[in-house]
Amino acid sequence: MAEKAGEKGGSRVRRDTLVKIQAEAQARWEQEKAFEETAPEEADPENKYFANFPYPYMNGLLHLGHAFTISKAEFATAYHRLRGKKVLFPFGFHCTGMPIKACADKLEREITIFGLPPQFPTEQEQAEEEAAKTEAANKQAQESTADPTKFKTKKSKAAAKSGTAKYQWQIMQSLGLKDDEIARFRDANFWLEYFPPLAIDDLKAFGLGVDWRRSFITTDVNPYYDSFVRWHLTTLYKQGRVVKDNRYAIFSPLDKQPCADHDRASGEGVQPQEYTLIKMEVIPPLSGKLAACAGKRVYLAAATLRPETMYGQTNAWVLPDGEYGAFEINDEEVFVVAKRAALNLSYQNYSKVRGEPRQLVSVTGTELIGTALRSPLAVNEVIYCLPMLTILMDKGTGVVTSVPSDSPDDYATLEDLKKKKPLREKYGVRDEWVLPFEVVPIINIPEFGDKSAEAVCKQLKIQSQNDKDKLAEAKRLTYLKGFTEGTLLVGPHAGARVQDAKPLIRKELVETGRAILYSEPEKKVVSRSGDECVVALTDQWYLTYGEPEWRARVERCLARMNLFSDEARHSFEHTLSWLNQWACSRSFGLGSRLPWDPEYLIESLSDSTIYMAYYTVAHFLQDGDIYGRGKGAVRADQMTDAVWDFIFLDGPQPQADIDPALLKAMRQEFQFWYPFNLRVSGKDLIQNHLTFALYNHTAIFPEDKWPLGFRSNGHLMLNSEKMSKSTGNFKTLKEAVEEYSADGTRFALADAGDTMDDANFVENTANAAILSLTKELAWMEETLAALSQGALRSGPFAFADRVFSNEMDVAVTETERHYEALMFREALKSGWYDPQNARDEYRVSCGAAGMHADLARRFIEMQTLLITPFCPHFADHVWRTLLHKPGSVLVAGWPAASPPDVTLQRANAYLQEVIVDLRKLLAKHLAPPKKAPKKGAEPPAAPVKFTVGSIFIAEKFGGWQETCLTILASKFDPGSKTFPGDAELMAAVKGSEVGQRADFKAVMKQCMPFLKFKQAEAVRIGPQVLESKLPFDEAAVLQDNQELIKVTAAKANSCPGAFELSAWRRCTSIPPPTRVFCRPSRLKKRHGSLPPPPEVRLPSSLPLHLVNDERTRGKASTDNLAPPVPSPTKVGLLASPQRKQSELMAQAEGAQTEEMSQQEKQLQQLFKALSTGFQKLDKTKDPGKQAKQLEDLTSKMRECKRLIKDFDREIKLEEANNPESVTKALNDRKQALIKELNSYVALRKTYTGTINNKAALLDGAGGVDGGPDDGPQKASTMSNQELIERGNATMDETDRAIDRGRRIVEDTINIGAQTGVTLKGQTEQMGRIVNDLDTIHFSIKKAANLLKEISRQIATDRCIMFFLFIIFLGVIAIIIVKVVNPNNKNIRPIPGLTPPGSRKLLMYSPYPPTWR
Repeated sequence: MAEKAGEKGGSRVRRDTLVKIQAEAQARWEQEKAFEETAPEEADPENKYFANFPYPYMNGLLHLGHAFTISKAEFATAYHRLRGKKVLFPFGFHCTGMPIKACADKLEREITIFGLPPQFPTEQEQAEEEAAKTEAANKQAQESTADPTKFKTKKSKAAAKSGTAKYQWQIMQSLGLKDDEIARFRDANFWLEYFPPLAIDDLKAFGLGVDWRRSFITTDVNPYYDSFVRWHLTTLYKQGRVVKDNRYAIFSPLDKQPCADHDRASGEGVQPQEYTLIKMEVIPPLSGKLAACAGKRVYLAAATLRPETMYGQTNAWVLPDGEYGAFEINDEEVFVVAKRAALNLSYQNYSKVRGEPRQLVSVTGTELIGTALRSPLAVNEVIYCLPMLTILMDKGTGVVTSVPSDSPDDYATLEDLKKKKPLREKYGVRDEWVLPFEVVPIINIPEFGDKSAEAVCKQLKIQSQNDKDKLAEAKRLTYLKGFTEGTLLVGPHAGARVQDAKPLIRKELVETGRAILYSEPEKKVVSRSGDECVVALTDQWYLTYGEPEWRARVERCLARMNLFSDEARHSFEHTLSWLNQWACSRSFGLGSRLPWDPEYLIESLSDSTIYMAYYTVAHFLQDGDIYGRGKGAVRADQMTDAVWDFIFLDGPQPQADIDPALLKAMRQEFQFWYPFNLRVSGKDLIQNHLTFALYNHTAIFPEDKWPLGFRSNGHLMLNSEKMSKSTGNFKTLKEAVEEYSADGTRFALADAGDTMDDANFVENTANAAILSLTKELAWMEETLAALSQGALRSGPFAFADRVFSNEMDVAVTETERHYEALMFREALKSGWYDPQNARDEYRVSCGAAGMHADLARRFIEMQTLLITPFCPHFADHVWRTLLHKPGSVLVAGWPAASPPDVTLQRANAYLQEVIVDLRKLLAKHLAPPKKAPKKGAEPPAAPVKFTVGSIFIAEKFGGWQETCLTILASKFDPGSKTFPGDAELMAAVKGSEVGQRADFKAVMKQCMPFLKFKQAEAVRIGPQVLESKLPFDEAAVLQDNQELIKVTAAKANSCPGAFELSAWRRCTSIPPPTRVFCRPSRLKKRHGSLPPPPEVRLPSSLPLHLVNDERTRGKASTDNLAPPVPSPTKVGLLASPQRKQSELMAQAEGAQTEEMSQQEKQLQQLFKALSTGFQKLDKTKDPGKQAKQLEDLTSKMRECKRLIKDFDREIKLEEANNPESVTKALNDRKQALIKELNSYVALRKTYTGTINNKAALLDGAGGVDGGPDDGPQKASTMSNQELIERGNATMDETDRAIDRGRRIVEDTINIGAQTGVTLKGQTEQMGRIVNDLDTIHFSIKKAANLLKEISRQIATDRCIMFFLFIIFLGVIAIIIVKVVNPNNKNIRPIPGLTPPGSRKLLMYSPYPPTWR
């Protein structure tokens, strides 16, 4: 086992070696100012590279998640620095916003309540406190409800299970802070003083190549950056891109200000959702608890997205156990709604005091049942309030309108109440409230008629409101079609399309006072201060994102940017489709003030969009002090808007008391570095920060300064599990560097992943990196010592030398390509692992001669340079200390390389195949028999030691193979690397001379595998493989490397003597399959001389002839040595592993029957459908829909299983007709199909386990109203113009619905990430358990059968013994009688026991018997 260098308690010598090298390198870089760059006077935009990273928030230590994203910019800048470019990588620290201030205030409150240091309640005290609260809530519930047996706690289940809360003081303690230090964090500014310096120290230890002169912190603590941010917002304000308006925004009641994405503890990206609130008036006189509202107009207010369906109301729904309140809206009106909805309404100007809803009375849903209502637009003059059990109290108002003509949920629930009298009796529902009400047709849908809900419920056989999955499917079928294809049947807009009538009806309802507009968060949002957010109508400043002209500029910028993946581009395009005005001001937190309205602070996502430009001049202004307190050449008050305009916007010379040369230098610095080449970020910032950056850059700067590239990555897992402090699976950057060294950490980060999927930092990889780096260091030291002593050979290059040199060229070329594409994991493979594999192969090929001195030195230099971006400390040590090169490796230049020689690569691959095949051949013949000899048989003879081998080669392909190659070459498209379909190729073959052959059918069975194999090879390598002659001389390759082949054969032969290759024999004709011939001397004696040569063979595939004849050694001749004939007992296929597999798979395809081909085609179609189905499953938000889709996918998997069984049956039927190799290939193909099916089965298990969790994130069966109106949420948020432009065929979802679906998928992925690995392991474990159970079952069954057999035997034995016993008793009885009465003649004597009688002789008498 490899040594785990970082293992606790184990040896840390290797790690300490790297740490020592690391410290020495960083000291040199600090002294040399290796990362400080200044713009040259002669600017060359092609010779610079500017990369940056979103500055991290300074409320804690940096962790591996930060380091992973930072490493992308670090590796990119290190690579371009190595290439000789001037590189800028600056780094800042974000302190703006709420989080720091919220944490500081929490500490202040905890100290006020619990003392200093705080004495928090013990678990027992907290339990007693919770019990007291529960008792008080119970008492209140008993006093406020008519049913004293019901108990309602004020605490949710989630809260009840959450246990002891974790205080901010305890969080600070987890960072390793002492109590006296923590007390100082009550001052928000102390956070700014404490954490940024620690971050700088950690990043320097990490080896980050940053120009620290340009670093800064945000907020008005830094006067220079404060001036820059105010200039930025002022510029936008002058352009009219900042406006003040009264708009809906996510709002924190505790902080009393809008809660932007970065101010949220949960719910990032959630937007306000607008509803129409229908006012259903309670018909006087008021009764029950509502009598307390006498004198006011009381309404049950229902939130809906489908106001056009109000004509079909038959009743209203409430949740029987739901808690409602009658809240005063104004002097005349009272709304009965859920308390959460009342709080939202109070922030939307629907209460006398903003944020303080006045509750007149508390009432339960049960108490509202039977309330008579008069609802707007309803055909029925009076409707009643009825119970519905699927309403969600945390969505909508808790009151739901009922339209059974078009809502499947409403129809099913109403039918339940009509058909089930016990259900009516349970909730005290009178018959006259339900039975007289029939479905009112209001909308015609072509597919479902006038009563769509009734039609689809009957179609899906929905029995009750509990058929949630079927109801979800019913809503999917009807809601969108009702909106896009429905026609209104009633009201003044009868005959109009629903999508046209809907906004008109909503407008009429609002203008006539029968409805109001109401908004709430799409889903729960919690602020950093810990309170649940609402939607508030706020008068504040907004950035006009989404404005058509501005958006067009952003789209133009995005189109020319390098985003490195299509997934990222699609995410940006989607964000642009929904992003609208953004609140850019707030009242609470840290930051800079709006210049024209100092009452407000600039929001944290609005002051961090173009600060990348500030990096270019920060070192002139702040003089290396991140707080801007240094004595620079310019004072902060001198940085006026005119000065900023001069620097960044090429404005006129400002009238300022600043040295003109300095102003010119700052402008020159900006002009050189901008636009930046790369900005790296997590993918979660696409929906806000990165898109905001595009908007602001396109508004502020000219087009030639717009960003050039964004690279987004996924989150980082630690050892395949989500990083989380709560689970302990968490590691800070400092901890990683201390445990694995900087280079070990960087190595593992490079290996973690490069796509937008979540990456994985594996600690074993970091430990393996320590081992690999230190071993390579030791080898380099040894090799360089040998070089200095002249111990390595020199002179002209042999074949192995040329191959190794070419492999180094390949490594340099491939690594360069991967670095340019920012595919660092691939660069690590091609720049570290692959060269070492080539080096090790080269050392084996050299044998005793050893490596060539020039190549050994070149390899060390090349390997050092290629690994420099990843492991700069290691590389700098090798460069300076071992190679004694002048200067730093950081700027040493990219290693020189010639274009790779593909022909030489193929020749080497051929040689390696020869060696592998020879070794396998010898191993096969020298292996002992698989079966042990039978008892008494003679032991097998000792294996024959071969001493001579013959290799036969072919010049070129010929016959039908040459024809096939000519056809393939003519049909190949080198640009797209594609061939036409099989039908076209086979038609060309039939039309060629091959089609005229008498044995065409037999040849065709070989043509198809050959065509398949060569197609795959051409796609992988290129069109050169379609030539009939190999591009290299096989004989020359073998001749140059015969010593290597002989040594390999001698080792494999276990023969102490030499092994000789007796001939290279050229064959002129081409065989069908390649065969291997082996004949030891005992067969040779039987046949006399060596057999004649084979008739045909393939180029680059070797028939080998091996003998143990000492007489042939040293006497080989290409003229007189004949190769062997094929022998049925000594024939086997010989090919390289890769080639062999490809050929066999191709043969397997060619040998498939029509039924097997059809089965595999169906399987591929099903697999494609499964893949598409699971992708759609990701986008489905409703758990009911998910369950339905999962059921469909499961049926497809069953069909796959059936087809695979049929495929296996066909293999067995054709087994007698196919060669063993083809049968094996077919079985391998079957196993591949099974493996692919198992992957989908495992995926199904994962989704099955997460559907319930996902359901908790969704709206449930209650819909957007808290009831059945969930479906139209997708279409209702779209304008008519958008719907017309998209067309009926593309209106599956609106942009906002897509956005919600994406966020829900992200939530589901977070859940899946926590359970995925566990589920996978459990699946494997269950598989093993099932196998064990099968074995146990078989054993039990076998044991049972054995017991039955034993029982039968025992029963049989008992019967026999019983009869024997009876006989024995009879014999005893007779003996006794004989003894007692020996003269009794009636007792026949017992044979063997009677005494001998007198002797009697038989005689012949001629007389009759009577004569005697």
